[in-house]
Amino acid sequence: MLDFDRAVRDPHRPAALRASLDVGDHLHLNPAGYRALADAVPARLFEASPLPAGFGYN
Repeated sequence: MLDFDRAVRDPHRPAALRASLDVGDHLHLNPAGYRALADAVPARLFEASPLPAGFGYN
């Protein structure tokens, strides 16, 4: 599970976006906000790794 809300919310006002990531309408992200979302995704999710024994067709 990726918690994008946690990545962009204001820690002092949990119901609001961080001001530095908000375009100004308190609803949509600016480019830095989208970067924060991208940075919240661990790169290891995209690494190829073998499936565990007994999973699938191996």
